[in-house]
Amino acid sequence: MKKEINGWLNILLGCIILAAGFVFFINPYNIVPGGVYGASIVLHNLFPSVQVGTFGYMFDIPLLI
Repeated sequence: MKKEINGWLNILLGCIILAAGFVFFINPYNIVPGGVYGASIVLHNLFPSVQVGTFGYMFDIPLLI
């Protein structure tokens, strides 16, 4: 049981680090990674009234379907 909780805490920590890197480094400095969120950052710069996450969901939902 302890190993399973430790595994989930490691996943949670990794998600927090990834989100912090995106919010504090990638998004403010307009670094464009590959993939859906890279395209979302580019579109956010073209249409600043729509947030990056909204563009990300707009691309992710059709790809999921």
